Amino acid sequence: MDITEDVTGIISTAIQIHDINSSSTTEMYTTHAAFVSDNLTLSIRKRGVQTAIDLTTIFDAGDRADILISFITSS
Repeated sequence: MDITEDVTGIISTAIQIHDINSSSTTEMYTTHAAFVSDNLTLSIRKRGVQTAIDLTTIFDAGDRADILISFITSS
């Protein structure tokens, strides 16, 4: 993310999947946010998998996602 201020803390993250395509997928995703060198980074993981996935995994199924991030900046 391109944030002008330095990120100093992350309060919470959440992901909401919208099954628009009626794919009936019961897959669960989690978000992991961190700040590295004053930049916010975000990774999305499937249930039981430690490696990050790309958002296209969700979009290719015809579904949509909302990602919510609450964070604190230096300003």
